[in-house]
Amino acid sequence: MLEQHLRQAYLLLQSHAQHHPRADPLSLKPVLDILNFGVAPSGSPNSIDWQDDLSRGSNINSMLAGCRRLISSPPWNTSLYGPLSETAFILRTLEIFNLDRAGVRQALLPILGIFDLPFPTAAEPEGPFSLPHLSLPWTPNHLPNKDDATRLLDTVFKRTHPFLGFLHEPSFCSMVTILYGQSPEENDTRTQFLPLFHHAIALGYLWDRDWHRQRGCDVAMDSAMFHFKIGQKLLDTTQLDSLVSLQALLCSAIFLISTSRISRAYAFLGLASSTAIRLGLHCDVTSKPNIAWQERSMRIAAFISLGRLDLYASLVLDLPALLPDTVLDTGINTVYATLGHCGTREVDNTIEASIQHLELLRFTSTTRRAVFTDVTTGEAVESIDSNLLGALDERLRHWTQKISHLLAQVTQQERNSEMSRHLEMACNFAQLSFYRPFLPYLRIMAEGKAIPLSHSRHALACIKLASTTITRLESNALAMPDVLLSWDTTYTLFLAIMCLVFLISAHKGTSRPSEAWKRCETGIRLLTKNACMENCATTCLKMLKEVVRQLNHTVDFDFESIQDSTGRICQTGMDSKGPDVPLQRSCGKAEVKDLAR
Repeated sequence: MLEQHLRQAYLLLQSHAQHHPRADPLSLKPVLDILNFGVAPSGSPNSIDWQDDLSRGSNINSMLAGCRRLISSPPWNTSLYGPLSETAFILRTLEIFNLDRAGVRQALLPILGIFDLPFPTAAEPEGPFSLPHLSLPWTPNHLPNKDDATRLLDTVFKRTHPFLGFLHEPSFCSMVTILYGQSPEENDTRTQFLPLFHHAIALGYLWDRDWHRQRGCDVAMDSAMFHFKIGQKLLDTTQLDSLVSLQALLCSAIFLISTSRISRAYAFLGLASSTAIRLGLHCDVTSKPNIAWQERSMRIAAFISLGRLDLYASLVLDLPALLPDTVLDTGINTVYATLGHCGTREVDNTIEASIQHLELLRFTSTTRRAVFTDVTTGEAVESIDSNLLGALDERLRHWTQKISHLLAQVTQQERNSEMSRHLEMACNFAQLSFYRPFLPYLRIMAEGKAIPLSHSRHALACIKLASTTITRLESNALAMPDVLLSWDTTYTLFLAIMCLVFLISAHKGTSRPSEAWKRCETGIRLLTKNACMENCATTCLKMLKEVVRQLNHTVDFDFESIQDSTGRICQTGMDSKGPDVPLQRSCGKAEVKDLAR
């Protein structure tokens, strides 16, 4: 923990030295040398040249400087995305290769479809799988039949979702038994449990592949949205004073993220953060004899999930994390203290994997903010010190080794496989987000111009990592052909494809980066395979089609042919085409504007 704070101090001092080289009468170098935990890279033939570049203090330009986006959609709605957000990166890529401002504006709707998909406004569906009328007060008619509920909840608990570790299955199932009793009594416990139950059922409809194959993705999505809305109506935001209500908020956030609405999930995470602080989930309760181990484990699991969701959403949107740093520090210490009282090794490893994910996201968030943004304005800086990037490389290698060692201890093969994929893709997302601001150097290299190794190094590393990400997910799909990718893993795949599209466009569409063409097509096939109603794969495919349409002078892919030759995981016998997700808001396409640029 101390090392993290010292490293952040080191990065901030480096930034200060960079921006005030002459005005500061005292040299900061001795302080920086003390605080620098980075290890100089070694082993490669080019290491001497690279170190020569560093000794000269070379700076590298970032493509995301000044790219904060304020997007408006009537009536009176605005959405802010930070300069390092995913929205800013996609729009900036189009601006670099396509100077037509009207064309870039046309990309706003498919981009918002990835992060802020509008809710459907149609009434409840009719037909053989029609749902009861959505109204309050709640009645038992709003419940699915018990067999369906058992099946859907079994799907939820069996899924190794990266953020879903806070539901305690035995406690949850005992409440379900009470809920489906012959004459369940109306009491406070049941009233508190109902919002959580309906949100969990909504997730079950999202994730049950057999249900999608039997009934169709549209029916499953309608059912999921129905129960999500019931859960929202039952969740009293003035009474968020229990662990169950916090779990309901976390399920809400996961549902919104899974259905391409991460910007809306950000608001729920704000409620969840304040609730967690009021409940004292970050406080150490190991000395409290009246709090059983089961409750302690549920408290730390909820805190870990909240911390990861909060940090991940803030990274994607480039908005401030909602849990204060001091609360997060205290909470992580509490988690380790509580973990010391755990008696089961398997639980230890599972929670430890979640902790490592949390700390990786924390490192990504604090480091990206310290290196790439101005500490006073929060805006992305244009010039980055290559010394800082060298320290980042070593730190990321440390994370990879640490996570690999952890996964070797997990005994359940399938959980190890899914857990490994989640953590590996989290590492890849962190590295891609660090390296992608330097992709424009690929254009200089494509023109045959000479640039310092320190300038090209991270752009090339980004391309190599993007290719590796697609290859790893391809092999993973062969090992687990029926396991749908989570939203965060799917988005990392999309980000890798976008980086390779940048490379192809930098070469003006020539066949020279032929391997990039192949990898992109493989990535598009993986997205098609995972496409389902309103999930990340579907909305990212729509975005890629828009990107290719605008950059068709340099890059082109036959999406129809790829779709026709690729089977989807939840495809029914009658469903040969992928799902269609309407992205247009009721205000109309032409009225969505980017006000910040």
